Amino acid sequence: MRSSSITIDQIKSIAKDIIDDTEWVNDSESRAEYMGMKRGIEAVIRHFDNNEPSDGSIFIKWCRDDVRYAEKMYQPTASLSISEIDRVLAHAEDNHNADIGICWDAIRISIEAIVDWRV
Repeated sequence: MRSSSITIDQIKSIAKDIIDDTEWVNDSESRAEYMGMKRGIEAVIRHFDNNEPSDGSIFIKWCRDDVRYAEKMYQPTASLSISEIDRVLAHAEDNHNADIGICWDAIRISIEAIVDWRV
């Protein structure tokens, strides 16, 4: 079974859609409920924006610049597009060794996979 993941930008888009839906707000009670929901959603988004887990956990963030760095180190002639870089990140997320986590080798292997998939 393949797991799927959702990006922060997708969460933000969903949150905006929820906040923008005010058709059901028609009295003071529903307005109070709406405002509480809105504040809660905005707090979640601020949490993601700050990238500071509040539960005592840590996370490592891999980004396009990391893929560009690895590309220069391992595949200097690859000239990956932004779309391919995003596919490298998705491939690394979906195919890394869970005992090790995403590391430079996982990024390198993902770059190789995306370059090999070119038509």
